Order: sequence, then C-alpha cells, then structure tokens
Amino acid sequence: MPKSEIGALRFLEQHPQCDGRGVVVAIFDTGVDPSAAGLQVTTDGKPKIIDVMDCTGSGDVDTSTIAAADEGGCISGASGRRLRLNPGWVNPSGQWHVGCRRLFELFPKPLQSRVKEQRKKAFEEAQRAAVAAAAAALAAAAKAPPATSSSSDTSSDGATPAAPAAAAADGTRPAAAATAAAAAGPSKSELEARLTYLQDSFKSYDDAGPVVDCVVWHDGSTWRVALDTSDMYPDYSSSSSSSDEKDAEQQQQQQQGCAKKQGLLADFTPLADFKQERQYGKFSGQDGCAYAVKVYDEGNTLCIVVDAGAHGTHVAGIVAAHFPDDPAANGMAPGAQIISCKIGDSRLGSMETGTGLVRALAAVMEAGADIINMSYGEPASRADVGRAIDIAAETVHKAGVIFVASAGNAGPALSTVGAPGGTSSALLGIGAYVSPDLAAAGHSLRQELQHGQQYTWSSRGPTHDGDIGVALSAPGGAIAPVPGWTLQKRQLMNGTSMASPCAAGGIALILSGLKAHGAAGPNGSSSSDPAAAAAGTGKQWISPNRVRRAVEATCQPLGGAAPDAVLTYGRGLLQVDAAFDYLLKSADVDLPDVRYDVTVSGGPGSSAGLGAPRRGVYMRQPHEAAGPASYTVSVTPALHEDASVDDKLAVEEHLVLHTNAPWLSAPELLLLHHNGRTFELRVDPTALLPGLHYGEVLAINPDQEWRGPLFRVPVTVVKPQDLLQSPDIDAAAAAGATSAVEQPPAGFGGAAGGAGVAAAAAAGAAAAAAGGDVPPHTLRLGPLTLQPGQELRHFVVAPAGATWAEMVIRGGSFDTPKVYMIRATQLLPDVRYSDSEYRTTLTLSPSSEYSTAFKVAGEATLELTLSQFWSSLGSSSLEVELSFYGLAAQPAAGVLGVGGNAAAAGAGLLLEGAAGPLKLLVECPLRRQKVKPEAKLTHANLSIKPKEATVEPLLDPRDCLPGGRVAYRLVLTYGFNVTEGGKYKPCVPLTNRYLYDSPLEAQLTQIFDSHKRLLYTGDAVPDEVALAKGEHSARLLLRHDDRALLEKLKGTCLVLSRKLDSPVAVPVYSSHAAALTGGSAAGECFLSAGDRAMLWLGPVPEDKLPKDAQGRVLEGTLSLGQLRRGSGAAPAVTPFAYLPPPAAADKAAGKSDSSSKPPLKPPAERLSEALRDAKLALLKELKADQPEEAAAAEDLISELLAEAPSHLPLLLEVMKRRDAAAKGEARAAQLPVISAAADAVIAAINVSELAAFMALRAPADADEANGSSSSSSSSEASSSGSSSSSYKQQKAEKDAAKAALLEALRVKLKAQLETAEVAPGDAAAAADVAATAAQLRQWVDTSADKEYLLLHARVEAAAGRPAAALTALDKLLAPSDEVPAAAAPEASQLKRTLLQQLGWQQWAAYDEAWARVKFPAKLPPL
Repeated sequence: MPKSEIGALRFLEQHPQCDGRGVVVAIFDTGVDPSAAGLQVTTDGKPKIIDVMDCTGSGDVDTSTIAAADEGGCISGASGRRLRLNPGWVNPSGQWHVGCRRLFELFPKPLQSRVKEQRKKAFEEAQRAAVAAAAAALAAAAKAPPATSSSSDTSSDGATPAAPAAAAADGTRPAAAATAAAAAGPSKSELEARLTYLQDSFKSYDDAGPVVDCVVWHDGSTWRVALDTSDMYPDYSSSSSSSDEKDAEQQQQQQQGCAKKQGLLADFTPLADFKQERQYGKFSGQDGCAYAVKVYDEGNTLCIVVDAGAHGTHVAGIVAAHFPDDPAANGMAPGAQIISCKIGDSRLGSMETGTGLVRALAAVMEAGADIINMSYGEPASRADVGRAIDIAAETVHKAGVIFVASAGNAGPALSTVGAPGGTSSALLGIGAYVSPDLAAAGHSLRQELQHGQQYTWSSRGPTHDGDIGVALSAPGGAIAPVPGWTLQKRQLMNGTSMASPCAAGGIALILSGLKAHGAAGPNGSSSSDPAAAAAGTGKQWISPNRVRRAVEATCQPLGGAAPDAVLTYGRGLLQVDAAFDYLLKSADVDLPDVRYDVTVSGGPGSSAGLGAPRRGVYMRQPHEAAGPASYTVSVTPALHEDASVDDKLAVEEHLVLHTNAPWLSAPELLLLHHNGRTFELRVDPTALLPGLHYGEVLAINPDQEWRGPLFRVPVTVVKPQDLLQSPDIDAAAAAGATSAVEQPPAGFGGAAGGAGVAAAAAAGAAAAAAGGDVPPHTLRLGPLTLQPGQELRHFVVAPAGATWAEMVIRGGSFDTPKVYMIRATQLLPDVRYSDSEYRTTLTLSPSSEYSTAFKVAGEATLELTLSQFWSSLGSSSLEVELSFYGLAAQPAAGVLGVGGNAAAAGAGLLLEGAAGPLKLLVECPLRRQKVKPEAKLTHANLSIKPKEATVEPLLDPRDCLPGGRVAYRLVLTYGFNVTEGGKYKPCVPLTNRYLYDSPLEAQLTQIFDSHKRLLYTGDAVPDEVALAKGEHSARLLLRHDDRALLEKLKGTCLVLSRKLDSPVAVPVYSSHAAALTGGSAAGECFLSAGDRAMLWLGPVPEDKLPKDAQGRVLEGTLSLGQLRRGSGAAPAVTPFAYLPPPAAADKAAGKSDSSSKPPLKPPAERLSEALRDAKLALLKELKADQPEEAAAAEDLISELLAEAPSHLPLLLEVMKRRDAAAKGEARAAQLPVISAAADAVIAAINVSELAAFMALRAPADADEANGSSSSSSSSEASSSGSSSSSYKQQKAEKDAAKAALLEALRVKLKAQLETAEVAPGDAAAAADVAATAAQLRQWVDTSADKEYLLLHARVEAAAGRPAAALTALDKLLAPSDEVPAAAAPEASQLKRTLLQQLGWQQWAAYDEAWARVKFPAKLPPL
C-alpha cells in the first residue's frame, strides 16, 4: 500500500490515533463485500462497514405477492416451490411477502462462470446415470423376444395433406394396437428414441442458474428476510414428490445418518437491514458471495445487495482496510468507516447509472458521510454541466461532503479527463502516479524506475472549458482486499480508480486529525455554520473549500517546467502531513468559509461549445491562437447558503494578481467583495513557438502569501503547426502545391519539459534537410527518442477539406520490442473526446513498421501523442509520417428538391427513393486522389411512438431528495412487431450518449418478448440485442424532480435500429444519363487537387430493399477515397438516410371480373341470410362470463340452429363458445358437449369433396393472378369446366372449410385427450384419441407445424411415447427466429411432467429454471 509517497506514514508517526477514526467514507462503486478481509473492524473496534446499499435497483425483487401459511406451516413461493417456514419466526400479521430471483442476474460474470462449472459437474453425474439406465433398458429390450409389430412402434407422423381422398376415412384401426402397446411398456424404438434424446439434449446444455425464493415479513419491530437457496445445491436423485414427502425423506435420511438437504428456507437465519444489525449472508458454501438485504415499500420490494465486481471492495480496502495482524497491509485510513453505495448496475455489466448516482448522493447526505470516493467516470460532451453534476455540487457545497473521484484512464492525450472527476469543479479529480517503490513492490518491475512519473494511461487536462481537469495526483496502484468470491484475499489493481481512494484515504487522515482537534463540519456541528461555531474557540473546522485549498497548496510539484506538467499531475503529489499543518495554521484566516467561482467570457474558445460557460482559457484551434485576445474574468466569492449577512459583509479580499507567463497580462490589484468582481485578461500568443504553452493568473493575499493562491485562472494555449504556413515552407512552393519541405517537429516537449521544444524543432529541420522533399500535406517526424513513460506531443492543423489521415510509424534501432500508446485527438464542440480521437496501443519491434488511418475534421487542430509505456523498459526511437487526404460529397447547389430548393450546398445527405437519384458535388481539395465511389445501406430504423405514458412520484425513501423534494419518473411503454429477426439497437436519440452531462437524472430502457421475458436492459449507451420475429414491448424510464419537464417528454420515440444481415448496395452513377437509364455504375477514377466532379446517388431497386423497408428510414454510408497505403476504402465516409418509395400497387388491384361474382339471389333469401349473419355477429359479441349475456347467447344459438342447422360459421362459433365456456372443475363434465359440437362442424363439411379439391392444381391464369410463376395448365381443372374466377371463388370457400375442419379436429382431439387423461386406463378413450389424431394428420403434419406441435406431443405422450412427445415439444420451444408461440408455457409444463415421469430429474430441473426465465409471471421492477 503506497503510503509513504503521500506523507501518510509521516502523519501517522506524528498522530498515531488520527488514523481515520471518526471519519466516514462513502464508496460509490460496484459495491463492497461486507465479508472481505480487512473490512470487518476499525482500529478502535467499531464496525468497518456501516451500511451497504444497491442504489441501482439491479438487485430488486418484487415481493408484492402475499402468501399465507397452510396448516402444515408451508407457503407457496414465487417460484412455485412449496416452502416450509420455521415455526420460530415471529410474524404477527401472518402476511408473508414472496418473490424470487435468478442468481445469475446478480452474480458478477467471473463468479457466474465458476458456479456454472460447479453445477455442470453435478448435472453431468446425473446425466451419465440417466444415459446408462437408458442404454441398459435398450439392451434388455434387444435381448427380449420380438413383439408383434404395431403402428405404435414408431412416432405417428401420419399422412400428408396431399393424401388421396380415400385417406379421409375415420382411421380408427391403430387405436386398439396403440392401447395394447402402451400397456405392454415402451417399445424398442421408443427406448432408442429416449437414449438419443438424452444424448442430443446435452449438446445444447446451458445452465440458466439457480433461483432463490425470497420471503419478507415484519416481526413487529423490523422487516426480516429469509431466502431458500436450496437451488444452489442441485439434487437430481429424487422424483417430483411433495414437500411433505421430501420432509419425511429428509427425516429418514437424518435418522440413517445421511446429510440433510442444504439451503432450505426453514434453516435460514433471517436477515435484517444491514444498517440495523450488520448482518450478511452467503448463498452457499461454494460461491463465497456475500450479500446483504434492504426492504422498501412496506415489504413489497426486497433488494438483495450483491457487488457487481471486485473493483469496489478493492477501492474500499485502499481507503480504509484494517488488518490487526498485518498492519503493513492496512489501507490509508484504517480507522475510518465505510458506507458502500453500489452505483454499478449488474444488469449493465457494472455500468453506472444516473439512478444509482442520484440515490447514492441522497443517501450520503442523509447519512452524514464526510468523504465520497468515486472511482468511476465516462467521457462527456460538455464539462461541469448536467443534472447529476448539479446534485453532486449540492452534496459538496450544501452538505459539506468532500467528493474525490478518478480523473480517468484515457491518457496520455490532452483533454481526456472523464466526468465527473475531471470535469466538475465541486470534485477533486485525481491522476495516477507511479513511484519507484510502487513499481518495484506492486508491479514487480525487473528494473528500478529512476524517478516517479504519471502512469501513461492517466487522463490529462484541460477540460473543454479550460479548467485544468486533474486536481492532484496520488499513487495509482495497490494490493488491496477483494471479495471472497474471487477466492483470494487481496489483489493488485492499478488505475486512477486506485489513485482516487489513495487520495480519499489521505484526506480521511487529515479529517481525523482535525476532528481530534475539535473540528466540526456541517453534519457534525450543532450550528448550521461550522465556521461560526468554531470562531474564537481555537478549534479546527472542516469544509470542502478549506480542505481543497490545503491539499492543493501543499502538493509536491511534479513535472518541473514542462508545459503539460499541471495538466498531467494537477497541483502535484498529495502530501497529507503538509496539508494537515496548513489547515491547523489557516483556521483563523479561513473565516468566513469561501470558495471562489471563476468564469471566463469573451475571446475565442469554441471547443467548450456555443454559449457554454468557461472556467479557464483554452486556445486550441488554429484561429484562436492567431493573435492577441482579451477575456473577461468574473470572480464570485460563494458562501454556504445558510451564511449570515455578517459573513457576507466580512468578505473583502485585497488581492495581488500575478501572471506566471510573459504572454499573459492582468491587473496588478483586485479588491474582491461578496458580490464579486470582473477584470480583463489579455493573452498574446503571437510570439509563441508552435506547441503547448500553459500559464496562470494567481490571486494572492500579500499579507498571507503562505496560503498560496486563493483562486487561479488557468490558460492553455496550443500553437499548432500549419503545413502550408510554416516558416520552413517556401511560400512559392506552397502556392504551387507540388511539394513542400519537411516540417520541423515543433510542439514536442511532453515530460521532457518546455525547453525541449526548440531542440525538437531544430532536430526536425535537420531531418528535413537530410530527407529531402515530402508530399504536400504531409508531416514527417523523427528520429524521436523516447524513454519509458515519456510522451511527445505534436500539434498540427488538419488542412481545410481534409477528411482522413494516414499514419506510418517506424521503429528505430533498440534492443527489445517496446509498447507504445498512440493517440490522434481533435476536440470538436459538444462532442466527446472519445468520438473524435484515434487511439491504439501497439507493440513495435526494432525496424518494424505500423500503418493506420483515421477520420479527421478539416481546419481543426490534431494532437498527435506518442508515448512509450511506462513499464516498457529501455530507450527507443521512432519515425512518424502523417499524411492528410480529403474527399467530400454534398448535394449540388441549386438542385431542386421535391419541396423546393432544399438541397442547397452544405445540406446533409437525404436520399428519397421516390424522387430519383441525388446529384452530389464531389470535391478533392488537397492532392491527387484515387476515387472509387461505393454506397451501401447498413441499417433499417423503425421509430415507435409510446402507447402509454405515466408520470408518477417516487415516494420510497431511497428516492427522496434532500429538502423534502420529490423525484418523479416517466414510464413510457411501447409495443411493436418485429417482422425481420436480427440484431437491433434500441435507441432514444433524445437522451442517448448523455450521462453526467444529461439534464435528466436517469434513463433506462428494457425490451421484452410477448411472454414478458426480459431481453435487454440499456442505459445512456445503447447496445445491440437479438430480437426474433413476433410481438415485443419496451419500457423507457426517465427521472427528474421537475414533473413539468417529464410531461413534455411523454411523446419521446424509441428507435429500433436493425443491422442488415448483409449491406444493400446503392448504385452510384457518373452521369445523369446513366442514372436515368440504369446504366453502368461509376468506376474508379483519379481527381487532382482542386478538381470537382458530379455523382448521382441511387435510388435502390425495390427488389433489393429489405422486406421490412416500408415505414422505416434506412441508413447507410458513401465512401469515396481509397487508402494510399495498403488497400481498401478510406475511413472517412459520408452517412446518408434513404427513404424508400411507396410500395408498388397490387397487380390484381383495380381489375373487375363480373363473372367472379355469384348470381344475385332473390330478395327474400338475401334478407334471410342478412338476418342470420347479423344474429351471428351479435352472438360473437355476447360474453360468456356474464350470466345475462350468456343466457341470451344460448337462446340465440337455439334460434339460429333451428333456422340454419348446417351453416358452417354458426356451427364453428357454437363449438368455440362451448370450448371457451368450459373452465375449471366443471370442464370435465362438458367435454362430451364440446366433442359433440366439434362433430357437428365436421359433419357439415364434405370431407371427400374437400380432399379432392385440395388435390387439384390451380388454372394457369389463376396462378398468374395470384403471383405464381407457373405457366402450366391443369387438365383436371379444365375438364371440370371451371374458369379462373370461379376457381378463386371455390378456393376461398374450400380454404374456409379446411380451416373449420382443422379447428374442429383440434378442439375434438383436445377434449378427447382431456377425457383420456382423466381416465388413463380407459381403452375406448384412448381409441378415440388415436382415431381423431390420425384424421387430423391427414390434413396437417402435426409433428412439424408449430400450431399443432403441442397437440401432437400430448397424443404421443398418451400413446406411451414420451421421447417422441419430448422431441415435438423441443421443436416448439427451440430458439428460432420467432418469439415462442403462445402455447409455449403450456408446452414447457408438459415437458417437465414427461421428464419427471421418465425419472430425468436433472432435465426437469433444467427446464424449470429456463421456464422461469422465458415465461415470468410479471415484468421485473424498473
């Protein structure tokens, strides 16, 4: 643990009792394992962990279902299992809240993999036993005398629908044989099928994981929780016996000395809220995963708190681990206590969420923590803005909590600090430093580092708006505790994630020392103003402002005079002892408690975004540093919101303003009072050499210079090299654009310091002279010498019109391969740095070469950062060649769009299929370039409006904001049908890609199939999900405390972006004539610098479009350039949207065929039929579950049957009503009635005539009308004298008759099966089933058609062929490109029943686990 580097050991030697005692640190992370080594007690014997909470909701379990115990003391669990309660549990209300949760949804991925392997071993043991038993049964059957062959020896697939009409007979012959075979036992073929089924099933084995049943109750004083974790101990030895039978078995086993079943509910020691009783549990003896519980919403929501990874425990250990027997392994502040706030959502792979962060901040303010450590962060498009940032600032400035966070691991390029740590003024962003001791002891480096340095990957400042980004640095590696499920006590990790807790632990020591001197803070003082409470008493007092000023003023400076020193290290390396001494000295002069808010306006500075507030000056783009600029600096002293008028009047500082760079100019004196002041800052970069320059304006109280600056104005200037305007380029040669002299590598300095810039430029000039001419718009650097951890930066202007760059890196002469981090970074307004940066880490051997290409934006500064990785030992040298290229396409000026002159130059590419090809102007501004136009569509986007929108208050305590503010959530519900299965990305363009910089508190998207199965959970950064064909639904959650804002967002659309299985080519033509006639596509050509050309894009032939193109916006890209080195298209592409034209009109539409109309019937007959149809329509509307309407329906049925006894639609409706009305226990008595109704439908159909018609082929003209490509005629059809029109009419009638017949046979067979299942030994019932099944198979292949697979399986099971039944069920349930059928839950239940009957308990349990995943009873909590 790196303590000496930050002065922690010196501090503890002087103040051994001030080891963090009295300090509470909140850990915002993946969660902390409450059982971890070193995290049990503090140095003074207090509990180390005060509370653990899951702020994300990923551990929530819906326990709103209430169960009551039966006479045997058992309840029905949410999983369907019967759970025995412990009679010693006290529950005055008798209400038991039940829920269940799949543990693999809670386990971290590494633990999930390990548990899967453990469970698979138990499963394989049972599987081997089952296979052996099946093989033995088959072998025994083979030795037995052969039985008389019968139709039951094989699965009855039956005849095809094309069977002759004679096959439509009753088909009762197999019935008796089937019954006899079933009674005789399984046939050899059935035994073979069972063995094959067992062997084949294991090939697709994938454990769904254990499910825990959760029970919550109130014991009169607090909420208690018990879990049934028996599923963690799979038992495949017994059949599906009842709970009482199992209890009897277990008692007998105990009497016989056998082990008792583990994990049962009754044996569980109930848990209370961790905060109340410090209890935690583990799911089993094998997983080692500790968890705690929280109960919300009056017992209706249980939260099982499980860490989402080892990261959070490691961070907590760095802050405050205490090993009584091994003090050297202690964390920075072993006496401090911890609050674990899990903000990493397990549903998102531990990604942080806005909900988690806001809940955590609210919890910290309520709990009165002193420090927050957050080792999390993401890129942001703007700095110091966003709803989460505002609440974080409130936590610091109002609640007085010191907020420490990691600066990010995205270095070594500038402006790569992440949010919130590196971008927010209220937080201390910490960079990662590696000392020689840490490198040797922690990383086991084979060679000692000569000096400490920043880790290569540690993020650098400044922020987009000019703040330095990195506040200070701390050691970024440690060996610290990790969760027990990792199967080790401690582990080495490195990152700014480790530097941040190192700093937080150091600050905890400082606070511990201050509290020992009687310090108070906003949460520990009886006064709302701690400064006033401490005034005149000689006591210390604590505020984030004081502590920040102290730690920054006393840091050990690092980086020397290098221009990027402050941007890399911040104020330097934290020094705990010096900061503590500073605070002791400054207690009297730090009254009142003031922070100084600095904002800058005016002057250039577009990187921050239009109108964005700035906290410093950042001149980066070429025009910004072209000449002098003046800025207005506003400084506002800010006090606590409860500060008195006297405190505000007391703010009056007589300051001297110093500038530490000659190119900065500011007033010398500034009188600053509470209302603030402004002053002018002039920056003159005119005489600066190309490269990076940094300076500051420092405000000093001349009477207290020891305090250091009270505020600073950071100024960062980048003077990029212009490849055309460099003084080393001959102007005439540049104008001729033929060649240019190699440019000097100006701007390199990095860790070598500012003095290295001129030397690097001179070396570059010498190299240019030796290397000769280079192509235009090309930069050559080198040879460049690097040492481990050294960064070289070069800033160059991407030429106007540049769209991509190609880079070649060549290794020089060095001994062993070296590791390099390469970055090419541009900053664009309101764009994350990660979206405009090329980054790679590569290993380069001596004299080897690496080439790459990346997109660039013209006329923007590109920072090229070359860094040898800090632990890649030995010096090395590199040569770099960077070349810019450009090709751009835009709609040609003056082209009239459909709605007018919309396609003006500079507009985006929108291709309307109905408007014909889009004329494009292609420009080649830089150099001769090979052009190969290629366009393709890659995505189909469907926009979905919400079908339901609900705004509701969040009244749960964990969602309440300080000050009694109520948060609200907007839940939007969407429904959609997926017509083409594939990979979809659910996007919410309005909110996606904004997290810390979002004006909303949170966003969460979930997608479900029609069975409520959760398929996807996404947050700010959407990911792809595989969706099958069928109905789906989605939920979008948005949170804020402004209800009116959420009301405005009720119409927010969800966009489903489907990645096409294969891109669709979009034609590109070189002339209007070719586009009009569909001629040859544009081929390869060359354009010279300054050339312009026209291309015509699209449209796409209709037969090439995706099937689901209608109603969607298709997205694609147009590529023009080809790489100069290597082969393939350049990375710069032009995106475009394609609107498909309207669908083609139906070919048959509009054709009138009077001969197809039946002859007009007499009026009386027409009236009778109309009345009949009207009555039938009314009958369909009458509801069977309402007595009055049911009685009316029966009267109407009697009336209609008397009038039209053979009317097929009427008979079909009667059958459906009889089937639907028979429910529950009364259904058995109604089965004969249902069968009779089905027989009436069948009798009304001339089956032989229907079969004969279905065997006919359609006439040729009917085929053509139906879109068939067949040109053959049908002699059978022509001999009957039927015209195509009459054929179509007949076909429609026969299709309806066939559908009615199939439905009647299905209903009849289902009723007969139920009858046979009630009386399993009834031979007549079995014969009826066999006969009807045979008749149905004459019309449809029930073993293949998904609509009939469940019925087919039931028939096979009734016939004593469970293996064939299971095969049919697997076809129905198998993953496919369609959502599981509506019958899938019933099929899954039948499958488990059959598996249990066969004694295959391992497969029954396996299928039951997956059924809970695929067919949940309700949607999960949001």
